[in-house]
Amino acid sequence: MPSLNIIVTGCSTGIGYSIAVHLASLGHTVFATMRRADTRKEGRTLRQIANDRNFNLYTISHDVDSEQSTSNCLGQCLHLSKNQIDVLINNAGVGGKVAPVEESEYNDFERIMKTNYLSPVRMIKMLLPHFRENHRGCIINVTSIAAQYWTANQASYCASKAALEAFSTSLSQEVRRFGIQVSTLQPGVVVTPILLKEQVKGVKGSPYSRHVRLSKKFYTAMMSTMRTRPIVVSKVVEQILHDFLEEKQRMHYVAGPDAIQLDKTLREKGMEWLAHDGGRPYVNNDQAHVDWFYKHFHLDVSASFKLKGPTNMISKM
Repeated sequence: MPSLNIIVTGCSTGIGYSIAVHLASLGHTVFATMRRADTRKEGRTLRQIANDRNFNLYTISHDVDSEQSTSNCLGQCLHLSKNQIDVLINNAGVGGKVAPVEESEYNDFERIMKTNYLSPVRMIKMLLPHFRENHRGCIINVTSIAAQYWTANQASYCASKAALEAFSTSLSQEVRRFGIQVSTLQPGVVVTPILLKEQVKGVKGSPYSRHVRLSKKFYTAMMSTMRTRPIVVSKVVEQILHDFLEEKQRMHYVAGPDAIQLDKTLREKGMEWLAHDGGRPYVNNDQAHVDWFYKHFHLDVSASFKLKGPTNMISKM
């Protein structure tokens, strides 16, 4: 694969960190952005890796929520790349609190939408003229399986990721004739710090408490059983870049075994099914909930309920 000049946002930890290091290891020139890259330890760690392994990996200070910071970041990337950026990977994002809409703060919706949706839009708008004039460019927007698995108690996060999916599809139709290929990448539940940052205690006495408990148990189960690592997502990014160079980049990619299963089921059953069946959880029967999840998604969430497994799996033992 020929070397590409790649911007990756949100590289301090988790998926972005993994993507930056993996792509640099393949011989690409990577501009890894994060807040306070010059002073924080994560920036120093990436620079040490680049030095030790002779990678073309640069850390760039960048607050994605700031227009001025984004402009400065792109200016530095264009300067260091001698005015040749090939790929933009919008990865920076924030998680959402597991809570029902009624008990969520309105400011949380604004905050999450700003970072997860509006910030990538700004980054893309600033870089589009460069891609169009060069008649080539690759845009990868890292969303989440939550962009289509619109689960209860995650409305703010799901909405922000779904918005970026819709935007990306519209954008692709506008710019593909200029040689610009656009994709979204939906990871499943990946073991990263973002899953732990937004966890909060439920409201005492809440009428939603039993349902919120099930939502939290899902993430716990996926982290303990699937244990999808960020490198899984990085490998899919590698495949997208290969497709880009072959001029056959697809619109939609998923990463992780849970994302594959959720994507398959949701495409088969549709949103009407999710809205009705997803809204009738077995809040008083853990075994029935585990069985329902396995029946429809072929995912075993029994670990976080301290159960042996779905009923039909146990009967086969």
